[in-house]
Amino acid sequence: MATLTLHDVPEELLSRLEQRAHFHGRSLNSEVVDCLTRLVPAVKLATTPPTPVDQDAALARIREIQARFPGAANATQQDMRTPEEIQAQLAHFAELRSHFKGPPLTSEEIIAAIERDSHPPELDRFGNRINVES
Repeated sequence: MATLTLHDVPEELLSRLEQRAHFHGRSLNSEVVDCLTRLVPAVKLATTPPTPVDQDAALARIREIQARFPGAANATQQDMRTPEEIQAQLAHFAELRSHFKGPPLTSEEIIAAIERDSHPPELDRFGNRINVES
């Protein structure tokens, strides 16, 4: 067995190790060896380089999984809007929703209504308020 000497061990760390050793009913040396054994598991170092990943197969597998969860695939796309633009769009949708009676509508339903020109006449096709003079 080899001998290991430690220097500059902080007092608090030494105190905690001594408490652990007492709790487990063993010597300080045995406690430190146990801690190191748990912290540094036996890992066989690779003697051969790892096999390269087939990127095309990996991408195909990712796309296959994304196809099963279309919402997740859409969520992974980067949104290029700024937080201010997103907030403005949410405010815009809230304004549009205030013109509809009944239960809340989804954004898709509001957009479809705008495209059908069935929105209130005081809003243009983009939902902006316009002056309507009778």
